[in-house]
Amino acid sequence: MLKSITILLKDHFAASISTRMSVRNLLDDFLKYPDNQEVIIDFSGIEFISPSAAHEFILYSRDFMKKGKIIRFINTSSRVNQIIAIAKKRRKTRRPKQKISHISFNTYQDMINYFSRT
Repeated sequence: MLKSITILLKDHFAASISTRMSVRNLLDDFLKYPDNQEVIIDFSGIEFISPSAAHEFILYSRDFMKKGKIIRFINTSSRVNQIIAIAKKRRKTRRPKQKISHISFNTYQDMINYFSRT
């Protein structure tokens, strides 16, 4: 028999799920147990999910399925379904990587001097 777990999201969130990190925090706790072969995520009572949170659910579900396990989303509203469907689509074009520099200052005056340059 398949060992299954159901995650009722309304027990962990209000009517909306806004951040990627909140999804990570929740799913890390539930998906770390290797004996769970099926995870059912119940969206009852969830009216909105941000695109980043939906994308995080998709990433976790793909990772879980790669391990030969089953993950299902149930009781999704049409609005939540639409956002999840958008999150499932892979981007056709990749964004170029941005060059990032980190700077540090020893004193407040060094920082003022740096930003005062013209």
